[in-house]
Order: sequence, then C-alpha cells, then structure tokens
Amino acid sequence: MYKDLQKKDGKALFLHQCINGNILENLMHCENSKEAWNTVEMVYVGDDKLKNVILQELRRQYKLLATTDIESMSQYFGRLLNLTNQMRRNGETVTNLI
Repeated sequence: MYKDLQKKDGKALFLHQCINGNILENLMHCENSKEAWNTVEMVYVGDDKLKNVILQELRRQYKLLATTDIESMSQYFGRLLNLTNQMRRNGETVTNLI
C-alpha cells in the first residue's frame, strides 16, 4: 500500500515538474486520467485548424527573419532555431538545404 502511494506521488511530482502551471490548473478539474490526457493533448497538440493558423504565422515570421544591428550571430541563430523547432512541433517538415 505504501509503495503504491509512493509511486503515485512520484508520478504526480513528475507531471507537476513537466507541465506549465496554467495547464496544471486545467488538469485539476479533470475527473480521471483519460480526461486529463485529452486536456494535455488539446493544449500541446491542438486541432488541425489551429495548427494551420500557427504554421501560417510561423512561416510569415520565417520569411521576415533578419538580423538586427545590435544582434550577434549567435542570437540570430538562436531565434532561427527556435522558430524552426516551433514549426516542426506544429507538423511542418523542415529540411536542411546546405
């Protein structure tokens, strides 16, 4: 019994550390694990229409991406990687053309 509770506490602690506080507040209202999973999936994955809108905006940002006078190459590359990762996360296929 004690080991079972310890496992559940460990899983809850892991979940608490991995999920944004705003999402965690939504999960507190869930009745079971299935409902909690659907909530997390909807927040992180979203639906197809939302993904398309997000991708459209990310593509626009990518086309307008340019360095600024006060920005180092490292900072620019960081912004580029961040944008590329967001695009991949939303289903975009990004290839290296080097």
